[in-house]
Amino acid sequence: MDSALTVFIHIHKCAGSSLAAVMRRNLFRPQPELAASLELDTLTPPNLVASILRTARRDGYVMGHLGYGAHRIFASPCRYFTMLREPRERLISLWRHAASTPNAYYHQAAKDLSFASFLAQRNPLELDNGMVRFLSGDPAGLNVFINPKPFGTLDQSDLDRALHNLAHRFEGFGLVSQFDASLLLMKHSMGYRNCFYVRRNESSSAVAKPEFPDLALPLVEFDQALVAEAERIFQQRVSSDTKVRASRLKRFRSLNHAMQPITKINQVLQQSISYLKP
Repeated sequence: MDSALTVFIHIHKCAGSSLAAVMRRNLFRPQPELAASLELDTLTPPNLVASILRTARRDGYVMGHLGYGAHRIFASPCRYFTMLREPRERLISLWRHAASTPNAYYHQAAKDLSFASFLAQRNPLELDNGMVRFLSGDPAGLNVFINPKPFGTLDQSDLDRALHNLAHRFEGFGLVSQFDASLLLMKHSMGYRNCFYVRRNESSSAVAKPEFPDLALPLVEFDQALVAEAERIFQQRVSSDTKVRASRLKRFRSLNHAMQPITKINQVLQQSISYLKP
């Protein structure tokens, strides 16, 4: 799989912005001749499909707000990665960031609403078990953005598909709650040389952190089951990988802290990263 194209599913508020520079530093190798699949014209939405293909050719990898199924765009094999987060914390962070950041993707949907009202509007689809939507993909295999089933209609089959994909279709994944250990696992499985990072897009302290309303718990029910299984798999992988021992993790954190000035300069010098949007 060394020649496989890396496809990183960046789920909103799952540390993708902090990972972006690491990905670019290690994976940027333009592939202008990368071939598209024969089913390209059947996939939707067409603007996102075109953007994914263009980005892959330009950068040699894809990182963006896209779902499982993006591999159908390419004639060559792909390997998936993603990051997951405790579902309630993810939605709280999503609202706080969107409400306080004018250029945030969901700013218009969040800027004048309380957290409870933001969730109650039943739009966008990502508010309804969004991580399962991204990892399960379109049941019809056509939409490469997100599982497009109507709000509130996901069922066990969608969760089962997401769980199957995570266990068998993803070469790796990480947890926001164990970000540094996730980076070390990725470093060893992908052969990354430099995984030092600077945290980005942290929620604004100007917006108070709300309680998660009980009425909104169905919006995270399937995501909670997904993350619980992800945590189980992750702990197995950490336990079996001697390169992610506590001593190595402590050393990585110390080095990452010491490297912050250089890492920040490197990020400024890197080309700006374009995020894929539907």
